Amino acid sequence: GARPQHLERAQYAFAKIIPVIGDTPVRRLTAACVVALRKTLQDPTNTDQRPMSPSSVNIVLRYLGVALGWAYRNHRIVANPIREMPYETLMEDNRPFLVIEDVIPFLQQVDLIGNLHQQQAIRAMLLMGLRESEALRLRWDGFSGDGDYYAPARSKSGKAQMIPVAAEVQRILEDLPRKSEWVIPGRAESIHLKGYTRQVVKEAGEAIGKINLTPHRLRASCATIVAASGAGAHQVRDLLRHASISTSQYYVQKVPMSIKTLVDRS
Repeated sequence: GARPQHLERAQYAFAKIIPVIGDTPVRRLTAACVVALRKTLQDPTNTDQRPMSPSSVNIVLRYLGVALGWAYRNHRIVANPIREMPYETLMEDNRPFLVIEDVIPFLQQVDLIGNLHQQQAIRAMLLMGLRESEALRLRWDGFSGDGDYYAPARSKSGKAQMIPVAAEVQRILEDLPRKSEWVIPGRAESIHLKGYTRQVVKEAGEAIGKINLTPHRLRASCATIVAASGAGAHQVRDLLRHASISTSQYYVQKVPMSIKTLVDRS
């Protein structure tokens, strides 16, 4: 019942796991075995193998944990030998993101640097939480009659639920002609390629002091902004269209804010 992308990731994970664990029976796996696996993935003895980042190692371990849980639930093993995976501790995420105070200065820079198509795609990522691929694939028929909601045609989770359309996105929509099924068509009525907004996002970010800002970090910025504005975990999940709340929480960045400020906002 797994979706194709999850099967591909599982195959990738076990391509890393099997050469290290080898023929060790599942019932004999221990936390020490997994710690050794984790160390080998991060610092491989084989010079032909590239070391993996802690976050990538945790993804591999997560699929191992899913496989063990499946084997136990389906009576392939009598007990799960590793109920809690010894995941690698991750350092605090220092990648750049925007907070509510950055939105207007950032968009002002975007308007100075980018063309109308880039301006619209970037607003859709930052203010609606769309991925770049989704922002570049905006379709006119995806908007509700009043233009207040939009249903992305593509989603990793398979969800096609309606999400709110920001007023800034609606404003630029009024300036775009409807000559194609795509809101921002590329050449020959195709779509713009991935990375179309990358340079504009990078330069606009640098202009306001956010170095190395990327299109995907605008999605994290959107999640962070709506969470700081009072949105609950379920609302953030629904906006980003994730299958689980835990996935959405990776996108919400820690913003220094006093408890009193939060109370005052409520």
